[in-house]
Amino acid sequence: MMTDLVIAATGLQDGFDTDDIIYLATLITVSAAAALVVLRAVRAAWRCVHQISMDTAAVRLALYPERGPSILERIASLERELKPNGGSTLRDQTTRIETRQMELRTKMSALVDDVREIKEETDRQGDRLDRHIDKHGGFS
Repeated sequence: MMTDLVIAATGLQDGFDTDDIIYLATLITVSAAAALVVLRAVRAAWRCVHQISMDTAAVRLALYPERGPSILERIASLERELKPNGGSTLRDQTTRIETRQMELRTKMSALVDDVREIKEETDRQGDRLDRHIDKHGGFS
């Protein structure tokens, strides 16, 4: 049934020709325009809802401060934690931890070098002792 309507509307019974191409191009253009109008309407509605929710949050904070911090205050609090202020923010604590890690890496590197030197010296002393034992005949 639907196919008969499409064939009758497009005139496909006489074959696919120029008027059918124009019909399809028009159909595609009108569909794209309608989709664009719907998309813009949805976007505008979303912006209105977002603004209303932000305004509502601000009004609630002004009218009911006893209910505690709003989402805006919480976000501002988090933003303050991410900026250095001389010691108490999360950012300052992270910086201190990174600095300590770098200091520890430097100390560990120096310790590794010291252990390597001690191992080399122990090997030299062991070789020297082995030569001495071979030369003088051991502990008898």
